[in-house]
Amino acid sequence: MIENRQTPRKVLRVKTNFAIDGAHPMVVRSMDVGANGMALSCPVQIPAGANCFVAFEMFFNGKTYAVSSRAKVMYCIYSSHDGFKVGLQFQNIDLQSSSAIARYMEA
Repeated sequence: MIENRQTPRKVLRVKTNFAIDGAHPMVVRSMDVGANGMALSCPVQIPAGANCFVAFEMFFNGKTYAVSSRAKVMYCIYSSHDGFKVGLQFQNIDLQSSSAIARYMEA
């Protein structure tokens, strides 16, 4: 697969609230995060282009940071041991969430 990311990613494995527009929310696991997006491990296939919402907490430097954002599904590929790997691009992420991710990337 060709690397299309515009910014680096850092491993982040936390429970993530994930809701595709018009569907029931679910709890999934994050795989990594960066300034512009993140990857999730999801038990069901999600169509590319779907709009969604993600929310999760990161703990680093002795403090918990809440992050939430609208996002768009950029890809969804089968991953035999985890179901599907879903790549998300954040859409209009707020300053608090964006700042928390930036601090995590520097930690």
